[in-house]
Amino acid sequence: MDLGLLQREVAEKIGVATDTYRFWECNATHPLPRQWPGIIRFLGCAPSLARDVPADEFAILRLAKQPSW
Repeated sequence: MDLGLLQREVAEKIGVATDTYRFWECNATHPLPRQWPGIIRFLGCAPSLARDVPADEFAILRLAKQPSW
């Protein structure tokens, strides 16, 4: 919101479909581990992960450290 971007613009920058991004905003779904690198690149940092599945956190951090090709 601070950047004045539309949902479709944010989704494009993250690399997901606009509907996927909308579902995240309304808490209908949560990002998959493979989607976190795009989120982290967009935000410039890793947000705190309030998830109940620790294994997902490890996968997210591992994927975030992979180079983007």
